[in-house]
Order: sequence, then structure tokens, then C-alpha cells
Amino acid sequence: MRRAFTDVYFYQVLIMHKPHRNVQELLHPNHNDLPSQIRHFAAAWMYRPELWQNLGQIQYEFTVKGNKAHYVETFVEYVQRPGRFFATLAEKYTW
Repeated sequence: MRRAFTDVYFYQVLIMHKPHRNVQELLHPNHNDLPSQIRHFAAAWMYRPELWQNLGQIQYEFTVKGNKAHYVETFVEYVQRPGRFFATLAEKYTW
């Protein structure tokens, strides 16, 4: 498993937890238009909102995996920034 602070981590989570027939189904509709550092996070945020748009669920998931509290808090902050950005875009545009 990749480090959680990399974009590839979010792609791995999608591959393991979102049903799909082809990995192309896991890409964000605007994949090529997004900055490369957040492409897979954008897809994860869109396709698994029950996790990536719910800070309490993120905290729970990373706590039960045995991560220390300071790591979980840092990761939640890391996820919040692009999440706010996507929420703003989602209000303005339909993907």
C-alpha cells in the first residue's frame, strides 16, 4: 500500500473498494484537465463520498488502522484542503 500522502494512494483505495469492470471507470471525468497531484484524489472524492467527504469517517478509518492521533489529525487536514476546492467546483459545475 502506498503512503496516504500521495495521490496514488487514493487510486489504490478506489481499485480495492469501488466495484469496476475497467480501471478507466475509476478516473475522474475531467482527469486530464486536473493537476496531476490531485487527479486520483478528485476521483476518490467523487466516487466514494461516504468516506472522503466525511471527516469523521476518515478519522475512524485511519484510527482503526492503528495510526497515532497526530498522524490522523495531519491526514484529515491534508484531505480537507482539496476537498473544499472540489466542493466549491461541484457547486459551480456539474461533472
